[in-house]
Amino acid sequence: MFIVGICLWALGSTVAQCDLTVSGRVVDQGTGIPLPWSNVLVTEKGVGAVTDSAGHFTLEGICPGSYHLRVSHVGCKTREIFLAVGNDTSLTISLAHHLELLDEIVVHGEHGDRTTMPSNTIARELISRESMQSLGDLITAVPGVRALQNGAGIAKPMIHGLFGNRVAILNNGIPQAGQQWGNDHAPEIDPFVADHISVIKGVAALEYGSEAMGGAVLVETSEIPPDPHLHGEVNYAFQSNGRGHALNAMLE
Repeated sequence: MFIVGICLWALGSTVAQCDLTVSGRVVDQGTGIPLPWSNVLVTEKGVGAVTDSAGHFTLEGICPGSYHLRVSHVGCKTREIFLAVGNDTSLTISLAHHLELLDEIVVHGEHGDRTTMPSNTIARELISRESMQSLGDLITAVPGVRALQNGAGIAKPMIHGLFGNRVAILNNGIPQAGQQWGNDHAPEIDPFVADHISVIKGVAALEYGSEAMGGAVLVETSEIPPDPHLHGEVNYAFQSNGRGHALNAMLE
């Protein structure tokens, strides 16, 4: 009975502490004008509030701890804020509007026949599922893309029969030239670093310079969130044929 009493007392104390209030205003970042009917969500609790006509909001019954607030408004970029709550808290949140005020817009254009080919994107799910493949092998999932192989893990991307210095590879915006050095070289890029991989073919690839005559491969990472916590993941893959291993770790 004594132990049960302690547990009930501790539970009652914890519940009693969940009486804090988080309040504030949501305003436009450029003008400071209040933004009514904005949504403020506490992601950990799944509860939120909507600002009134003056941009004010109130969240009640909050326990002490660390939370993430997701603030959104029509026409504004959604913002996520980390908040450590130890007592009643009041804050002002500013959101950036996408709208621009211009005195005048003059558009000149002419019609012309233009043929472009859309890009193909390999999502993170496929990258994780095919974790033992190199970049050159991985993008063969895109129609019109083949791999020129010269050994285990050595695969150059080949787009419509062109490879090497006719295919541009950009790793997070930085050109990579490993596939241009010879048949025994391949792109020295770990596919796990990518959030998604885009393959651009046809006329649209000329945007990336003369090295993209065959096409362009864009290895693109996701944005690092503005969060003070550590985030990351560890990936491990094993290949029974040839006893291959792959280990990748990422920390943000």
